[in-house]
Amino acid sequence: SELLAPLFDAIEGSPQLMVVGSSYGGTLTTRLAMDYPDRIDRIMLISASVAPGQEKIYKASYFIKLPGLKQLTPTMITMANVEKLNHYEQLKGMEGLWEKITMPVTILHGDKDDLIYYDNALFAQAMLTQSSDVELVTVRRADHGLPWSHPELVREKLLAPWLRSESEHVGSPATSAQE
Repeated sequence: SELLAPLFDAIEGSPQLMVVGSSYGGTLTTRLAMDYPDRIDRIMLISASVAPGQEKIYKASYFIKLPGLKQLTPTMITMANVEKLNHYEQLKGMEGLWEKITMPVTILHGDKDDLIYYDNALFAQAMLTQSSDVELVTVRRADHGLPWSHPELVREKLLAPWLRSESEHVGSPATSAQE
């Protein structure tokens, strides 16, 4: 998240800043909200990986890191594998920082996601104790590809903060289910 600090400096003074992250991008979005809570107005997590140990790790991932096999594996796959295998420790290191997230948060997650398990959404909702507004949208029978399978829902939730009037904005946590 430190690499993005200059971006925040460049857009300082903009009316509202929403940071959106999907899958592993949700990890970065969450970390940005922890590190720069005074510069971000709201975040959206889509099928986000935020709970330690709540993502699918293929058995092959453990073999790829072995000497000999690592050299035979394409660099891009090796790099992705290193990221995946180190992700648990990164998420554990973030556990004590959730209270820094005070801005509104929208969480979209499919209940049939077999890559980044739905428990990530429940974990985020439970950890966001200091957020001014938490909305968890559970998408029934949906898997990991929400931006592609439910683009209208993603678009609606992205635009919602700007479309609703201030008088309609409620600061209480909400949970809803989408078909």
